[in-house]
Amino acid sequence: MRLYKSEHIPPSVSKCIILETRDDAIWGTTFVTFVGRKGKKRTVELIELGRHSWKDCRHQRLSAGSSHRIPTDLGKSSNDLLGKDYNFHGASLEVKTQTPSNVAFKVAGTRDNKSDIITGDIEGKWTDKVHGLTLTQTWTTSNVLRNQIELDNLIAKGLKLDLATSLTPDKGGKAALFTTTYKQSGIHSRAVLDVFKGPTFTADTVLGRDGFLVGAEAAYNVTGGNITRYAAAVGYNAPEYAVTLHGLNNFNTFSASYYHRVSRDVEAGAKAIYDSKATHGGVALEVGTKAYLDASAFVKAKINNSGVIALGYTQSLRPGVKASFGLALDTQKLNSANPTGPAHKLLSPFDANEWYLTLMTLATTTMQQARSSSPPPLKRMRRTNSSPPPTGEHSGTNGHGHPSGSGQHVGPHRSSSGHHDSEHLQPLSLSILGVEPLDEFIKEVADFVHHMIMTRPDIPTGKVEVEAKVGVLRDRMTGQRLQLPVLVETILTPGATDTRFESNMSVHQHKHYNTLLNGLKTASSQPTHVGSPLDYNHLYLVDSFYTNSDSSAGPSSSGKEDKIRVTRDEKSGTVLECMRKIRLGDLNVYSPKREADWRISVNLEVPMEHPIGTPSLKRRKDRMSYSHEEFKIDLTQVTSSTTHNGPPQILHELELEIARPDLLLATALKRNDPNVSEFERSSFDELIRAFVNNARILGHHQVRGSDAKK
Repeated sequence: MRLYKSEHIPPSVSKCIILETRDDAIWGTTFVTFVGRKGKKRTVELIELGRHSWKDCRHQRLSAGSSHRIPTDLGKSSNDLLGKDYNFHGASLEVKTQTPSNVAFKVAGTRDNKSDIITGDIEGKWTDKVHGLTLTQTWTTSNVLRNQIELDNLIAKGLKLDLATSLTPDKGGKAALFTTTYKQSGIHSRAVLDVFKGPTFTADTVLGRDGFLVGAEAAYNVTGGNITRYAAAVGYNAPEYAVTLHGLNNFNTFSASYYHRVSRDVEAGAKAIYDSKATHGGVALEVGTKAYLDASAFVKAKINNSGVIALGYTQSLRPGVKASFGLALDTQKLNSANPTGPAHKLLSPFDANEWYLTLMTLATTTMQQARSSSPPPLKRMRRTNSSPPPTGEHSGTNGHGHPSGSGQHVGPHRSSSGHHDSEHLQPLSLSILGVEPLDEFIKEVADFVHHMIMTRPDIPTGKVEVEAKVGVLRDRMTGQRLQLPVLVETILTPGATDTRFESNMSVHQHKHYNTLLNGLKTASSQPTHVGSPLDYNHLYLVDSFYTNSDSSAGPSSSGKEDKIRVTRDEKSGTVLECMRKIRLGDLNVYSPKREADWRISVNLEVPMEHPIGTPSLKRRKDRMSYSHEEFKIDLTQVTSSTTHNGPPQILHELELEIARPDLLLATALKRNDPNVSEFERSSFDELIRAFVNNARILGHHQVRGSDAKK
């Protein structure tokens, strides 16, 4: 095997068919086996480039061949690049909280620099994820009451119904908008009826194929019987760039824009606008860029043909908290002693009259803290100037008789004698940068699952299954549990050790988990319970396995004999599922300090016709199935029997599964997509984070067989 340094990576790596990847956790390298331009199989070593690994870059290239998602707003990427995160027009504050019962509250306020008027609103939102129902109510400082009802994917897949109303009691104003949105691969269509204005009917549609997009919009006044507004747009979207042309305002305004993701850390874009009715004439031109400094900070800059330069800086202080700064500079008035109008604007966190700090988002950790009566961990605490000193003789001072914040040394608390107070620990920052480092364990799992999804066989009817099983890793030669020179939970390099995973436990361990989960179910049913409820269902199932003779359903799994599984309800005999499982990949996790290891498996489940013949294997499953948020936990006693007259085999299994394959696939497709919001881009990693946390909790609660008896 030939190894390459980063500067010696052959060009064919970026234009090849990748067969296999293998991460070496000891040497910190990644080995890639691929077929190059000349058809030769080669293996090379890659290292991380910048702050993003080769996996992220490859995922971006693969997204070009995936199902194209039609953007609702053509040109959104360039509009966001040139329009967002330049916070010099005023100060704003937004606070969001989330309750365990899926109710979200938001309070937002904005102060305008020119008028000094402060506006705000308070919002409550309730979401039923199972039925796709969302209810939102808002009350603004202008005494406007807004209500919104949304039904998503309830009547038909891809169909969303939305009714939004507003009422101004003191002025008697009212409005009602009924919106229907339909989304499928290659089409995005929307119809809006403004009930009290006209009424007016507005429709828009975007069609896409192979990256090419075309869209049109028209508004029709029902009372007047005429078209009041129309517009059209064409564009092309690729993973690295997007180009869009618009004809707006009844084709009186024309705009052209482009967006280019130059690299993983740099974005660029420009926009030109021509208004045929404008008095000044000419074309307005604006160009800008965005650069990520690290995982928690980025800068933006833009300039227009009027000579105005705008700069923006956004820093993530901690998860859910961001601070943004902005500067606007008129280069044509730099030498003017008294420039007319607001020539320069600056945002900063100091003087309240001219300098502003915009706290963009404050997502509190109310739900997490409410679940535990213990104080938050030290790493969640940070030092601020307003932090009160420890109670004691000098409660109003910093420990030296000086008032807090008076400019004296702020550090560990000292007693009146000048010695450190060893009984009190001051609040600590998350780190010297004020942020938590990246959890490489969770990111590695997320990268693995994402890679398996994006490189899965192209079988349209197949559904991706991601599951974690609790068991024991054993050495194939000795049959004993694996022993490695590590101290903590570790992800094993696939294929690096000769091991097998045994997803079985003793009867007493099975009983222990049953007692634990039943206790959580009972506790979650109490009115005082804080957290999402745990639902329960007891199933009696029978699996029958048949040899698959249909080779048109895709490749077989892992070289093993291909099987079709038919699942029936034991009591009624009803066929619940008939499918073929294709194993995509496994990731073993070794836990040296625990009684159990665990394995993450990614599979593709393909629906099949009921086979003909006699099953080669039957399994009876006595399953306690628990559901919590987006996950399902199955505790199962499996009794297997073959067609031969051998004794039955009884196993006890515990597995965790992501409950909704459609949600998993949707979030995976949006990962690293520049056309969606940051929240949507990070949803996949958030889903995997919760999945890994639940798997860890289940694995850590395993006990010895003897312990379970007590």
